[in-house]
Amino acid sequence: QLSKSIELQLMRFSQLIFDQSPSKLVLREQGFGSFSAKALSKIIRKSDEITSIDLSLNNLSLGLQSLFHGIIDNQSLVALTLKNNSIDGRRFQQQIFDLVYQHPSLASLNLGNNLTVKNRNRIHNEGLSAILQAIASSKIPSLIQELYLSNCSITAKGLKQFALIE
Repeated sequence: QLSKSIELQLMRFSQLIFDQSPSKLVLREQGFGSFSAKALSKIIRKSDEITSIDLSLNNLSLGLQSLFHGIIDNQSLVALTLKNNSIDGRRFQQQIFDLVYQHPSLASLNLGNNLTVKNRNRIHNEGLSAILQAIASSKIPSLIQELYLSNCSITAKGLKQFALIE
């Protein structure tokens, strides 16, 4: 019952945003958390006009799998920003791989962090590996041109993986 209420509130809120800029969904610092991820996923999945989504600073880590399903289904999306959402690349390695591998139109992916802000993403070498493997193994050439991973616990060993991409 509470989930339906949150979903309705998000639908109304997103409609207000779409009225201002139908192709860009910016919902930074809304305190959604994992509970709202399913509702967000439904909104994103149904909105073919969205080309850019910014859900930074919402602590979405526990609802990441639901959210990524909606994002993957939205084939018009070209830019995704999920800064500071407590995403752990070790824990969500498969979901990160699936997002990059199954989303052919994604050109910009921002999983970075602001150092002074809480809910830091820790993509680690494993998360970077998942991204690079998805790009390298996709049957459709990846359109990713921008990959932001600032302050994400990636070491020099992880950065060497870029040399493996052809």
